Amino acid sequence: MSIKEQLVNSIVCHNSEKVQSILEKHPEMKDAKCDSFNSPMLHLAIEKSNEEIVTLLLAAGSNPNNQDSKGNTALHKAATLGSLEKCKVLIEWNANPKIPMNGGYLPFNAALNSKNQELVDYLRMKTHG
Repeated sequence: MSIKEQLVNSIVCHNSEKVQSILEKHPEMKDAKCDSFNSPMLHLAIEKSNEEIVTLLLAAGSNPNNQDSKGNTALHKAATLGSLEKCKVLIEWNANPKIPMNGGYLPFNAALNSKNQELVDYLRMKTHG
């Protein structure tokens, strides 16, 4: 199994110790692409894992503003999932809530569809001041 496959598997299985070990030995993997949409590992962690693994990737230097081929950032992904906690972690690590995806939608717009009013209010404040 390749290092990339090991990292993907560790993220999906919520194995924070293995994620940390891989990132320490292979720091270049922090922003490796993991799917056909050229999604960075951070996007996978947002979708499939927990805040601890998201934070490990960010602490290793993963760029929270990297976009996939559709223009989604990790913040778009977290907002789409309705995860206030992950959005807060990302913004603490300098995720920019004003980066639009290819269709022009901001993470705030994604949050509107999540039905999480607390998240909508939080991203409204971060996006519009």
